[in-house]
Amino acid sequence: MRGLYSVGVHPQTSAPAARAERPAPPLWALAGVVVATWLGAFLFALPIGSALTALRMALNASSAQTLLVPILFLVGGAVGAAVGWLVGRTAPNAVAIPGVALMALGLLVTAFAPTITVVLAGRVLTGLGAGLAAGAAVALVLRVAAARRTVVAVVSAAVAVAAVAVGWLYGGVVGTATSIRLAFLLALPVVLLVAVAVVVIAVLQQVRPTPR
Repeated sequence: MRGLYSVGVHPQTSAPAARAERPAPPLWALAGVVVATWLGAFLFALPIGSALTALRMALNASSAQTLLVPILFLVGGAVGAAVGWLVGRTAPNAVAIPGVALMALGLLVTAFAPTITVVLAGRVLTGLGAGLAAGAAVALVLRVAAARRTVVAVVSAAVAVAAVAVGWLYGGVVGTATSIRLAFLLALPVVLLVAVAVVVIAVLQQVRPTPR
């Protein structure tokens, strides 16, 4: 009886225990995906407000077409966030790295777009990349030790909001003072710096894996 009872119970209790043993990531491991999320917030707000008006005038687009610029970014972001959340729970860098790459690609497509249709395609790509990073960041923050989790989440969200404000201000100033295309291009070095940071963090995690 004891043997039959133990065989039926042990497999059921071992799986939750194994999941509970997953270690909390060190704070430095969040640097890549969280900074990539801030970058996504910045890029979302870049062509909004007066910058969106400059974009409409540069491409001779209608108001309805330019309204799709932030909407399609959010659509791509929602899809990317779902994927980032699902994959990022176990392999955050597996989505953070392609996420930043998609943001860079979308930025280039948008900067050199000859028509509003191409701009919209670029915004979908940028939003998809931003969503991948954001989903992975949320999944990773939720694995932080409970004593630090709230502080990390609040600080990360606050900086993301600030990044939206900075993106809106930057796009409005640079996009109207020079050109909206130049505003997108000048943001590219920032994207590349974040890409380097994400790759460095990924390499460090392989060299210095979290103790188990």
